[in-house]
Amino acid sequence: MLRLDSITKSFGSKEQEVKVLKGISMQFRDKEFVSILGQSGCGKTTLLNLLGGLDKATSGRLFVNGTSTNDFSEKDWNDYRNKQVGFVFQTYNLIPHQSVISNVELPLLLAGVNREERKARAQEALERVGLSDQAKKRPMQLSGGQMQRVAIARALVNNPSVIFADEPTGALDSVSGKQVMETLKEIAKDRLVIMVTHNDQLANEYSTRIISMNDGMITDDSNPYSYDECIIDEQRYVAKKNEDEELQKSAIVAESNKKAQKIYKKQKRKKRRETSMSFATANSLSINNLRSKKGRTILTSIAGSIGIIGIMLVLALSGGVKAYINTIEENALSQYPLTIEETNTNLTAIMQLLGSSGVEREENPNSEVIYTQQVLGNLLENLDSVMSQNDLEKFKEYTENNFDESIGYVKYDYGVEFDVFCNYVDDDERYMKVNPFLEAIENVMPGGFLEYSDMIAQFGSMLSVWDEMVDNDTLLTQQYELLGNSRWPTAYNEVVVVVDNKNQLSDYTLFALGLVPASDIVGAIFKGGEFAKTTYTVDDLLNLEYRLTTGADYCNQNQDGSWTQLTDRNEQRKIEFVEAHSVPVKVVGVIRPKEGVEVTSIMGTIGYTSELKQYLSQRAENSAIVKAQKESETINVITGEEINEEQYKELMRSYGVADFDNPTSISFYANSFEDKDKIVDFIDEYNQTTDSDIKYNDNLAMIMNFVDTLTATITKVLAGFAGISLIVSSIMIAIIIYTSVLERKKEIGVLRSIGARKRDVSNVFLAESCWIGALSGVIGILISFALVIVVNIVLNVVLGIANLAVVAWWQPVAMFVLSVGLAVIAGLIPSRIASNKNPVECLRAE
Repeated sequence: MLRLDSITKSFGSKEQEVKVLKGISMQFRDKEFVSILGQSGCGKTTLLNLLGGLDKATSGRLFVNGTSTNDFSEKDWNDYRNKQVGFVFQTYNLIPHQSVISNVELPLLLAGVNREERKARAQEALERVGLSDQAKKRPMQLSGGQMQRVAIARALVNNPSVIFADEPTGALDSVSGKQVMETLKEIAKDRLVIMVTHNDQLANEYSTRIISMNDGMITDDSNPYSYDECIIDEQRYVAKKNEDEELQKSAIVAESNKKAQKIYKKQKRKKRRETSMSFATANSLSINNLRSKKGRTILTSIAGSIGIIGIMLVLALSGGVKAYINTIEENALSQYPLTIEETNTNLTAIMQLLGSSGVEREENPNSEVIYTQQVLGNLLENLDSVMSQNDLEKFKEYTENNFDESIGYVKYDYGVEFDVFCNYVDDDERYMKVNPFLEAIENVMPGGFLEYSDMIAQFGSMLSVWDEMVDNDTLLTQQYELLGNSRWPTAYNEVVVVVDNKNQLSDYTLFALGLVPASDIVGAIFKGGEFAKTTYTVDDLLNLEYRLTTGADYCNQNQDGSWTQLTDRNEQRKIEFVEAHSVPVKVVGVIRPKEGVEVTSIMGTIGYTSELKQYLSQRAENSAIVKAQKESETINVITGEEINEEQYKELMRSYGVADFDNPTSISFYANSFEDKDKIVDFIDEYNQTTDSDIKYNDNLAMIMNFVDTLTATITKVLAGFAGISLIVSSIMIAIIIYTSVLERKKEIGVLRSIGARKRDVSNVFLAESCWIGALSGVIGILISFALVIVVNIVLNVVLGIANLAVVAWWQPVAMFVLSVGLAVIAGLIPSRIASNKNPVECLRAE
């Protein structure tokens, strides 16, 4: 039963107020067919919208079964429209992208009816209007009369108490109109049907009650329902309802039936359940709408994928470059070890101190005052953090007893050097000095090229040609393979030649090996192509012989007991001098890194054993000059000058005497990055257990930190540019969703008329933006994978680096989530606008 008490409705501002309803009071029976007649603009449709809960009165009260709607919450109104009333509109207002049966099911979906029951009830409603065979068709495949009957089935499916029909035959021909009216007449036998029409003929033929309106007021009522009768019926309804509930409670309590109690409580919860649309339903509505606009959806998704493609390519290149740099870094582990010097200099600390003035000053000050930055003072004040002494004697002992050789290897440097001579040149009078590498290059450079002498000599001093091999035969055989008739050294005076994995020797190595005279350096520089065509066999390199001398070999005692040191390079190279004062060594093997080995332990071209260094040191220690110097530790026996303890040590090293208990530096070479971390842990553990403070230099880490910072910065900049396109695409998605809101106004009105909440309407459009974002993400990821393949091919051709762009597993996942997330954010405002749309205005939209 519906009752109106002094209902008014006005539109517009106070200054331009238009009163559409002017104090309407009337009552409706729970079973009757009421026609409201009147000319256009008299207020009959506004009255119908107020009765149906689509609009609210300016003043007055509407009673539903004795309850005032003035106290209704938004939830109550949604529940009222969904379960107690049904709407039939002049223009059908079916959702075109849903099937017939899906249109009929919508009110049941909002009511939370399970799928099986929902299908059965929707099919039953279609049978009632004679359209059970049209269930799977789309609305546009039906005639006007059929579409109106589908609308009636939708209005009936939730078994409402009241059916509201607004000009239900206005868009139909006479035959279809008659079918619709017969259906409504049949429905009115067991519920209230209120029809708005301006056709008095239809009203007289089918209605049981006709109410006439004019200028917002009731002018006539053919079968009035008195206020007193309505109040009595309302009281009976409320009493009967309360009595039924009390009887049900009593029966359950009396029976003490737990199952019955559970059923009762479940029914109560079901009655209290808020009308709502599941996200699956919102998804279904959105997907069907997108499918009906395939072209626009695909173009929008492709445009939205541009930002995803950009970021994916940036991440792929960044990840690939980082992996490539990591590979280079790992390959460089053998060239940049963790080094512990006797006197450690912390370059990182120095750089930080140089960049800090120690005084906080404003940047870009508005002043003409020039300040002095403290640099030298900072260095001196923080000298302990910059320079430190390491006790390598104790640390060497600890390392020899505790270091795990499976994670890397250790090399000790004792600060001693030796000179190397060979006579594989056309000079019958002198040997060629090949270590230190090209020390006397200025003597062989033609006059026109003297300007290059210092540069070449400096370059040569940085090259490592002779290098001590580790005392680990297993490691050496794992890293290297022998070529030809080669073998590994078995005596102190045997060495090996190392070629790269392409069997190559660098052109400068030919000079260091003494295979070509130093004068040919000009040909190597200016005729590089021709010079590099020189080839050798393994047998050419085997049995090469060299002569090694130490500093002690250049010192002679005069007849008067004084000492002199031979410094003339030409005299040092004379055949008779070299052969009389040197140790012969020969090449017994040519080795090459094994396939797949990236980190190798020999840094030079010639590898010698630790036994050779020990032999040369012992030989120097037995020399006359060293014995004489040991007898006079405070006086340099050659110069006669006083020396301290440190100068004495340096002097002994210059003679070739090594203190094998106290190295000048210790170098740790890691097999991998993980092993490098373990070596750092090894040093830290030593510092903790011995309460020492061993400091080390990690030049590779310092270099790679700079490279990593540079690549990270470039990646961020590129990702930033790609991010701009993401923002643009998000704005575009927002515009598309807003366009969809404008296009689907009728659908919004229909959803609201069948009880959908504002949140449900919002979810429909959020789901649409979500699907556009998902499609954009998928398209972007697929295109990115294709472009990565193309980019790798191009970079391989141009740079010779394979697979420089690498897609990590998490990147597509992250990009998909990002695409969906941004699309949902972009859809928030349009979906909010949709949810706040006035349902009456939406239903009027064309």
